[in-house]
This record gives sequence, structure tokens and C-alpha cells, in this order.
Amino acid sequence: LLKDFFSELLSCAPWETEHLEAFTRAWANAKASKIKELAMPLRMALTGAKVSPGIFEVAALMGKDEVRRRLAGYDFL
Repeated sequence: LLKDFFSELLSCAPWETEHLEAFTRAWANAKASKIKELAMPLRMALTGAKVSPGIFEVAALMGKDEVRRRLAGYDFL
């Protein structure tokens, strides 16, 4: 589930906070999942912590290439 989500997340355009969050909410809803089941692993992969600033803001600020690198480092891609 997470690998599918992360792969599709990386295809988002534009790579902006609001778009990333809207995509994640829609994806979770379509898969009968909860947003926290997607956002928490993303938060851990990007920040290494359970608590951080808004994860979609973090992802937008890091940029798509850095997010891809960190997700690949955890074998999420």
C-alpha cells in the first residue's frame, strides 16, 4: 500500500502543500484508508521523527527530488 501511494505521490504536479495534501486525502479515501496511515510513514521517512511541522509543508519545502531520495533510502519506492 505504501509503495503504491509514494510512487503516485511523486507524480503529483504541482509539487505544492495544498496539492500534496488534497492528493493524499483523495488517495486514502479511494483506498478506504486513513490519512494518518499514509502521513505518519511519510513523516518518519522525511524527518526521522514522530512529530514535525506539517508533513505536506515539509515535503513541499524539501522538493520532489529530496523526497524521492529519502523514500528510496527506506525502500519505499
